[in-house]
Amino acid sequence: MYLLCLALERTNDHLGLRRSWLNKFFWPVVAAGLVCVPMQAGVITPPIWESDYGSSLGLGDDTTTTVNLGFAFPFLGGAYTSVEVSSNGFLSLGGSNGAQCCSGDVTKFLNGTARIALAWFDLYPPGGGAVRFNSFGDRAVFTWDGVPAFNIVDGGTDTNIFQAQLLVDGTIILGYSHFGPDTVGSGSFSELIGVTPGNAASDPGSTDLYNLTVFDTGSIGTIYMLMTPSTTPDFSGWNIVFQPNGQNGWVSSTYAQTVVPEPGTIVLLGSGLALCLILVSWRRRQWIRAGGV
Repeated sequence: MYLLCLALERTNDHLGLRRSWLNKFFWPVVAAGLVCVPMQAGVITPPIWESDYGSSLGLGDDTTTTVNLGFAFPFLGGAYTSVEVSSNGFLSLGGSNGAQCCSGDVTKFLNGTARIALAWFDLYPPGGGAVRFNSFGDRAVFTWDGVPAFNIVDGGTDTNIFQAQLLVDGTIILGYSHFGPDTVGSGSFSELIGVTPGNAASDPGSTDLYNLTVFDTGSIGTIYMLMTPSTTPDFSGWNIVFQPNGQNGWVSSTYAQTVVPEPGTIVLLGSGLALCLILVSWRRRQWIRAGGV
């Protein structure tokens, strides 16, 4: 849209468009288009995603609930038929870690009970959305559906949408439809993504899970990424997969969805271009009638 208008301005002598007309009519249309037509959607469905979120768990601020999975989930040498869900973005296995507001904490991560952290930080379900659960017999799905960070309670676009799928073979699939700098806020807390057996696990250090590689942790059962609001990349459209490697460790891989404009964006953009052409044609006729050549 901008390039089209620029070209029209450069050729105004040929088209008979005075710069004053462009300033009065054309540029306001462009400005409105730039504000109203985003070229990239903030919410992106990852390659692996369960759209049937199931029922709300009714979690409030800094609360937990225990959920039966419907099968025995193998995790680093143990098997668990239930997990504790924290409103702050993680699952606990084999005991309780509590809600643990308000930041992803490496010391607590390593020394608590076994944990799967989708995005551990200060989340606030009462501000909008819900934490939901569904079980499919051989797969359990936990979804934070439109849940804002505590310091972004606007009920708007700055909400988190991510989920964990726990498979009967021990595979963990994390999916992020909307999670990044615009959803975590600007507080002093940290966010943590990862898995650990806990119980005084050794610290392998933070791993960059945003690098689209496949890697094997060997016999180390802990892998995590620690971030702050200023260093959080945009995980929207990404999957992080942890598969058991048979050594009480993981084969971890990441997948990203290709970003394309949503259909509505294309329709709006096309409509804007059509409006521009109609305005140009109308102004051209007016100029000819006024004696132009």
